[in-house]
Amino acid sequence: MNLFKKILNIKKFYFFPPKKNKILFIGSHNVDLFEKNILKNYHTICEIDNLNLYILLISLFKKYSDSLIINYYIHFIKKTNPNIVITFIDNYHNFYLLKNFFKKKFFISIQNGWRGRMGDFFQDTYLNKYKKKNLSADYILTFTDAIGDKFKKHINCNNLTIGSFRNNIFKINKFTKKNSIAFISSYKKRDKDYFYNNGNSKIFFKDYFISEKIIVNFLSKYCIENSLELFIIPSQNNKDEHNYYSSVKDNKFNLLPKKNRYCGYEYVDDFEYLVGGDTTLSYESLSRNKRVAFFNIRKDFISKFTNDNLECTHFLWPGKLEQDGPFWTHSSDENSMKRVLDFVVNCNDYEWKSAMDSISKKNYILHDNQNTILKELIYKNLKHNA
Repeated sequence: MNLFKKILNIKKFYFFPPKKNKILFIGSHNVDLFEKNILKNYHTICEIDNLNLYILLISLFKKYSDSLIINYYIHFIKKTNPNIVITFIDNYHNFYLLKNFFKKKFFISIQNGWRGRMGDFFQDTYLNKYKKKNLSADYILTFTDAIGDKFKKHINCNNLTIGSFRNNIFKINKFTKKNSIAFISSYKKRDKDYFYNNGNSKIFFKDYFISEKIIVNFLSKYCIENSLELFIIPSQNNKDEHNYYSSVKDNKFNLLPKKNRYCGYEYVDDFEYLVGGDTTLSYESLSRNKRVAFFNIRKDFISKFTNDNLECTHFLWPGKLEQDGPFWTHSSDENSMKRVLDFVVNCNDYEWKSAMDSISKKNYILHDNQNTILKELIYKNLKHNA
């Protein structure tokens, strides 16, 4: 998206030069948590949805790049003169063009969500666009070794596996709700019709989220048959999610309230048994020592709408795991889902540990309590570049 198109969606305009600081964030996502848990008062933010008119004016007349948006970022960095430039928007390709203009500054990208190919960093149309542009950073900090290796195929960088930055912050608590199962929802209602549209393939939101409804239908029956209570951990804060799952009249569930951005971590800890799919919170829950049944069945419902490779919907992609394992399946067949959920609910601790140990550590999300790896990297480079 070029800067002139972006102006149409600007939230705020600023007229004064940005302040110099030791750290510059490209985008404000997760900066509140960084300030609270890592380091205060050492940063400035170059907000992607805001526009500094002072920097824009300079960018129009003094050019380092043919791209106005890249030129804008270059001038923003020059004006703030940070030691470290950080983003939590790890799938923002433009960030990886900036290191080319600042060889002596330290650039860090921190993975914010589970990554894939459809409308995400690894979509072929995006990678082809940036293929010859020398994407680079000093470090990318990722959930797993496997996704770190995947990023390194396209970005000239070092990789540190830290797990999920947000997940690492919130204390792991013991479950309190017994005789119940919680489903981690990813349903979202959007104003636009398409979840994914690359010109050749079009997937509507209503089709993309069919798998969620199929899962809740199954869980509702399973819980009734096994005298369990079904809860849904919400993705959004409105009635649309409840109405979506209630459209099947026999579904019986309790939709938990969306209290704040981070309540999902509190909720997953409340339950002994969880069910999820190809979602960030589902994978984060696994690293929180939770028993999670993975129904990665989305491919069954969207493959007819696209010729694209949908392997990114597979369990722990880009790892290469079997189609069916002790606590995961890629089949929407009820017998397959029942087998997986029966194992999660009925296995003993030894059997669960054995199932977890069968997964290569390369594919498993690290849990670095309180982000000690990130803190060390930040403090080391602030001191080195002081």
